[in-house]
Amino acid sequence: MLLIVDEFHRPFITSSRQSAFRVIEWLRELYDNTGCGIVFSATRLGQEELENGPSAGVLEQFRRRGIITLNLPPTPPKADIIKFAKAFGLPPPEGDAIDIVKNMLQRSGLKQYVVFLQSASNLAAKQKKPISWDHFVAAYDMIQSLNRS
Repeated sequence: MLLIVDEFHRPFITSSRQSAFRVIEWLRELYDNTGCGIVFSATRLGQEELENGPSAGVLEQFRRRGIITLNLPPTPPKADIIKFAKAFGLPPPEGDAIDIVKNMLQRSGLKQYVVFLQSASNLAAKQKKPISWDHFVAAYDMIQSLNRS
């Protein structure tokens, strides 16, 4: 059993301190009573709140239950970018595509990269052609032209 709590930092920034503590307490009890593994995913803001925020003292017991803390880089490493491309049947990005991918990952993150890979795949399927980075660039250019309108 595994529970993944995405955007764990949200209770700290969107609700009262008391409500945030209720969420934390419920998760702590769930873990204690079931032994269910729990993964907490948060931004750096969430980690900062947990370790140094105004409620850090109260949250210390909760924080100390953790076994592994993994800080992911703001953008995925090149090897991961290549793996995602390969999953869509593409070689490593090059030319215009690599510049677009680098900018996209820095500005918007991994999700947008995957969305554009899917868009490129759909475009290639409509054209009844094998997917290429030209499809990726075309999908990107289409969205950019809509942004300029």
